[in-house]
This record gives sequence, structure tokens and C-alpha cells, in this order.
Amino acid sequence: MPYNPSSPSSIRPHKWTNLNVVYFDGFAALITGNYDGDPIPCVGMRWMRAEGPQGYPVTSGHPTWMVLPCKIAIYVIQGALDDTPPSGPDTVFDPEALQKALINEQARRAREELESLN
Repeated sequence: MPYNPSSPSSIRPHKWTNLNVVYFDGFAALITGNYDGDPIPCVGMRWMRAEGPQGYPVTSGHPTWMVLPCKIAIYVIQGALDDTPPSGPDTVFDPEALQKALINEQARRAREELESLN
């Protein structure tokens, strides 16, 4: 599928499975999915319209998603939930999926903190 800056779902990197676009305001996009075989879903982000015609980030000439560390993902998700829902023909706002992603990231962070104590 060719890159479409109005469609975050047009980007399907091979290391991601179960991709779900949960937020897209016409510029920035958030996804949830499993990255690199991790059974626990994480959050990915990219700017669909930045740094050139393929948005950002781009790896080896192909648009891709960056995995947000849980400490950052928590704040990004909360910001998306607190923001006015985007409007427009291609926008996406899935508050239930965002809330679930927030809970997953909070649990991931708690696990990381517990592991650092051992």
C-alpha cells in the first residue's frame, strides 16, 4: 500500500502486528499494537506531515512508527484524551482504545519500576 499522509493505517512495518490507529488529528498519529513479538501492546507515534513527503520518522526510505517508552507514552495518551477530539474527514479518536492503552502503559511502567528494585 503506498504512503498516504491522510491515512496512518497505510503504514504497516513488518515488526508491528495487531496495529490499531487510535488517534489522528491530521498531523500526528498514535497506534497501539505489538512490537517485535512483545505480547503486551505498546504505543507508537509518528508525524504524518513533517520532515518531507513521507512524514517522520522514516527508516531506510520507508515511513515507520516509533515506539514510545512507557514513561512518555502515558503523558502522550493522557494529552490525547484531554484534548478536544480532532474533527475532519480523515481524523481518528478512539477514547476507549486510548484508555486501554493508558492502562497498559501504566502497568508496563509499574513492572519496570518493580524490576529495577530487584
